Amino acid sequence: MPSNKPRYQQVLEALERSIEAGEWKVGDRLPGELQLAERFGVSYMTVRHAIQHLDSSGLVRRIRGKGVFVADPPEERGTEPLALLLPQDWYSMDPFYFPLIVKGFQAEATLVSRRTVLADQSDRPNRYAGLISQKVAAVACVLLGQPDVHGMHQLLDQGVPVVAINKHPGARRIPTVAPDNFGGSYRATRYLMELGHRDLLFLAGPRDSIDAQERRKGFLEAIRRHGAPGTRHRVLEGGFVEESGLERGRLLAKKTPLPTAVVSASDVSAIGFIRALAEAGL
Repeated sequence: MPSNKPRYQQVLEALERSIEAGEWKVGDRLPGELQLAERFGVSYMTVRHAIQHLDSSGLVRRIRGKGVFVADPPEERGTEPLALLLPQDWYSMDPFYFPLIVKGFQAEATLVSRRTVLADQSDRPNRYAGLISQKVAAVACVLLGQPDVHGMHQLLDQGVPVVAINKHPGARRIPTVAPDNFGGSYRATRYLMELGHRDLLFLAGPRDSIDAQERRKGFLEAIRRHGAPGTRHRVLEGGFVEESGLERGRLLAKKTPLPTAVVSASDVSAIGFIRALAEAGL
């Protein structure tokens, strides 16, 4: 599938063409993810990413335990859709975090009888023009990686309501919903010390990430306020991806003494870290 477009988007467009051409009709079950992955020469995760977009658009519907089926044409509701903008390659960035955001967004939209549109932040000028042409009622944008904050402000200037998920220094005009990064890290660290741990390790995240910065501050502040005499702490720099946790775990496994407790700035990097310790028999 030679193209400059992301692979999931190529699969998405190929599936749309096949459905429009009548290869699968309303009510037909699509082939399984592994079959489609073999057909398009991609991973099953790429296929799953594409199908999630089709499900969001209403072209297919997923029935738990049965599969994915071509849906009836969406009814005209007389209401504009709600759009969710995600980072480019969001599914490969974090296959746990982003699907939960998508699921929650779609569930809330259903409660107010709104269709949803999922889009990523690639091909940015055309992407925003497309959202405006679809007359979306509002846009929620996940500000992670390198978000196009300028594009968000353009939507605001066009009269489209926009809300950001996560903080970004350039998005001060945009209403924001964000997790309590500082408080979560602070409470986790304090809890471990209340259990008696006196040698703690923090798996840090990217230095240019506001989330990572706040989680680091929460860890260090908990150590400062609640650390008993003799409490030791270390910080291992790294990223939010599983490979980063794996590398740091392998590095730590060669050193002594080992910490008695670990606080991680990312669940995905924590998975890699745990894998490394298991490899070392720890």
